[in-house]
Amino acid sequence: MKMNLKAKDFAKKEELQKSLSTLLKKPLMALLSGKVDKLPFCYEAEYFDDGSGFMSIGVAKEVDKLFKTKRSKGQGQGDEGKIDKKKVAFGVCRLSPEGSIEFCVLGGLMKPMEAKKCIKSIPILKKKVGDKYIISKGEAEIVNEEAGAKEEGQGQDKANANAEEKAQKPGKKLTPEQKDKIKVNMTKIDAKLKQIAKALKID
Repeated sequence: MKMNLKAKDFAKKEELQKSLSTLLKKPLMALLSGKVDKLPFCYEAEYFDDGSGFMSIGVAKEVDKLFKTKRSKGQGQGDEGKIDKKKVAFGVCRLSPEGSIEFCVLGGLMKPMEAKKCIKSIPILKKKVGDKYIISKGEAEIVNEEAGAKEEGQGQDKANANAEEKAQKPGKKLTPEQKDKIKVNMTKIDAKLKQIAKALKID
């Protein structure tokens, strides 16, 4: 799904800001409706003169190249000189299982508070995305509290199993320290499992 945006459009900031919602509508709706699995995106916080941000969603080869080779490295265009590369990001966005838009950052930096401000500053993103989005590093990982808690619980479980396995080897007895450690780990696992159950609403 293409986004009708060229690198030269960046020279006309005022016009670009006015037309951004219209340019984003078709690819964004294709993503939200499930017509496409994922689309590339480019992002820059506080790009426009009034402090609002820029975002492209969809295939725009010239813009993608501009962000990957120049802007993400701090190189601006024309009289821009250097730009703050900590405000620039690119990657792919997709629909998460919960129905949120997930921004998988493959390069650059997308700070949550700046991203929130950027999304709220673009009318169509404010209306159609709002607060329903996730920012993740790389494509494979979906960052949310439930997955984090589950993963942490599994890590503790594994550590505990390893401690018990070592302790149960022939000729070895549990020391008071080992017993305490296992007890602490079991308490942590129990707390994590309760947290996961609560998040998933399991009685």
